[in-house]
Amino acid sequence: MEDFKQLSQFIDALSRAEDTNSRNEKVQILDEIKGNIFLKQICRYVFNNLLTLGVTGEFLKLDEIQMTTPFKNDLEVYTGFENVLTQLSTRQITGFSARTLVTEFFQQLPDFSHRQWYLNFIDKKFVTGFSSGSIVKIYPQLKTLYDVQTAETWTPEMKIDFTKEKWISEFKIDGMRMSTVKNPNNIPVFLSRDSRPLPEENLNFLLPILKKAIDENYVIDGEIFADDWNSTISISKSLAPHPDASKLKYYIFDCVPQKDFMSGVCEIPLSERKKKLNELVNNNPRIVVLGGIEIQSTEHLNELLLASIEAGFEGLVIKKLDSPYVGKRKPTWLKVKQFFTEDFTICDVIPGSGKYKEKPTLEACKKAVIELNLQESAEDLFSQVSHYLGALVVETGDAKQCNVGSGFSDSQRIHLMYQHLTKGITGMLCEVTFQEKTKDFSLRFPVFHRLRTDRTN
Repeated sequence: MEDFKQLSQFIDALSRAEDTNSRNEKVQILDEIKGNIFLKQICRYVFNNLLTLGVTGEFLKLDEIQMTTPFKNDLEVYTGFENVLTQLSTRQITGFSARTLVTEFFQQLPDFSHRQWYLNFIDKKFVTGFSSGSIVKIYPQLKTLYDVQTAETWTPEMKIDFTKEKWISEFKIDGMRMSTVKNPNNIPVFLSRDSRPLPEENLNFLLPILKKAIDENYVIDGEIFADDWNSTISISKSLAPHPDASKLKYYIFDCVPQKDFMSGVCEIPLSERKKKLNELVNNNPRIVVLGGIEIQSTEHLNELLLASIEAGFEGLVIKKLDSPYVGKRKPTWLKVKQFFTEDFTICDVIPGSGKYKEKPTLEACKKAVIELNLQESAEDLFSQVSHYLGALVVETGDAKQCNVGSGFSDSQRIHLMYQHLTKGITGMLCEVTFQEKTKDFSLRFPVFHRLRTDRTN
C-alpha cells in the first residue's frame, strides 16, 4: 500500500510540474516530495551522466506500437521500467536485444500510462522545461558534471623561460575531447568535454585496448578524431554503426585516478601521469599515445610549431611537466597556434578603464621616459596625459574595425596616449600580431607590437 501511495504521489507531482511554465514552481512541487523513493530513483538515473543505457528511444515510434498484454496498474508499469533500466545500465542486455527489451516494455504500457514520460527517462530527459540545475537544488548529491582540464591560449607576449621550467609539447588535434570513465555499475562510459555520454556504437572498439586502465580505475583523457572535424562528429555521435567508423582514432594524452578526476584535482605531476599512461596503454593502429617533446627554448618551440603545421595539425599544446591535473582552464596548459603579423591603420583611440582609468603618476612617467628613451620630459607627459591608453581601434579590411587592447607595456600606454593627445596618431600604421582573421575581418588574439614610424599608409 505504501508503494502505491508513493507512486501516486510521484505521478501527481510530475503531472503538476509539467502543467506549469514556472521553473520555481516546478522546483517547489518536486521539493515537496524530495523524499519520494520513485522520484529519487528516476532523478538518479536521468541526471547522472555516468549511468547510460547503451540505447536511446529514437528508434521508437510511440503511435505505431502495438499493444500486447498490458500492465495491470502503475506499480507494475514502474516495476517493469525499473527492470529495463537495471538490465540496460549494467549491460546485461545490449544491441538488438536491448531494443527488443525497450520495445516490449512500451507494448505493455496501457493507454492511460504516461508513455512520453518513460521515453524521456530513457533519453535522460525530465518533464518539459526542467533542467539539471533545478534538480541539483533538490538533490545536491546528484551533481555529476566532471570537468576536464583545458588550455589557455598562448600569445607572443607571454614569457616562459624554458631553461628554468620544464615544458613539453604535444600535437594539437582538431578532434573532439573524450574521457573514458567507469560508472557506478563498473561500466566504461565515453564522456564528451561537457560530461555528456557519447553513443557507444562506434566507440566500443576501444574497450579491449583500454581494459588495463579501466581495471585499475584510471580515467583516460584524449581526443577522438577521424579525417576532419565534421567526420569526427558524425561518426562519434552516430547512434547506429557508421560506414566510416574504422577511421576513428583516439589520441590519448593523460590519465588520472578516477577518484581524483571526480574531485576535480589530481596532485600527481604530469611527468608521473605520462609514465603511468605508457604502462596502461600501448600505441595501436587506432590509438596514439601522445608522449610529448621537451621544449629547450623559445626558438625550439617555434621549430616544433612549424613542424606540427607542416604535418597537418592545428598547432601545439604545451604543458608544464610538474603541473597537477585540475578540472578547469589553467595556464600550465597552453594552446600554441601560428601567429601572423600585419600592419593596420589606426582609426581611433579608446581611453583606459579599470586600473588604466586614472592619470599616471609622475614616477610612472619618469619610468616611461627611461624605458622608451623618449625626447619628451616626464613632466610633459604628466601634465598632458589624463589617463592611460585602453585600446587602439584599427581597420582590418572591408571597412571593418577591431580593438587591439593587449601587448602594451604601461610605459607604452602612457606614451601612446600622450602622442594621441598632442600630435594625433589616427591614420598612422601599427604592427599587430594575431592568430587568425575571421570572415568578418575580426582579429583573434590581437597583440600590439609597435607603431610603424618608418612608413606611412
